Amino acid sequence: MCVLSIGYIWNGIESTSWPNVQGTVLHTTIERFPSQDGMRASSISYVPAYGGMSASSVIYFPVINYQYFVDNKEYFGNCHAFGEHYYGYDDAKKVVDSFPVGSQTTVYYHLRTPQKSVLKPGLTGGAIIKCCLSIVFLMSGILMYVMWSRQYTRRRAALKLRQKRLQERRKMI
Repeated sequence: MCVLSIGYIWNGIESTSWPNVQGTVLHTTIERFPSQDGMRASSISYVPAYGGMSASSVIYFPVINYQYFVDNKEYFGNCHAFGEHYYGYDDAKKVVDSFPVGSQTTVYYHLRTPQKSVLKPGLTGGAIIKCCLSIVFLMSGILMYVMWSRQYTRRRAALKLRQKRLQERRKMI
């Protein structure tokens, strides 16, 4: 998760300097996903559910499929923005409605790998939040390992000390 979110941030920052071409919106839809963990939709990312929200909440993801040409070669893309965004239905509909099928839109593409493209360059709140949460989880894991390691080392040292004392007592007898 940490590597993935850093990738979103890297691509988001890098995409602000990508060249752009005009592309054509081919298809738009709103995908619906059940939220299994009681989270609710937000225009940035997941936000913990507030009172009354059930584990069967639904989140929505706008999908925009587009076509563009770079050096007379045809490419297809579906990346609206780097970093996954989950929305309430109305927010997802606004995103989809801003890209009507058949309309021309600006497509930003990676210079060396033109198949990597995005409609909205730059950082997104979702990418930043995911990166921060990833770092928190990573640091928590490291802290837990260090604490376990210290406790294990102490217990092992105490066990060795007990064994040494037991051996000394046996020699005395």
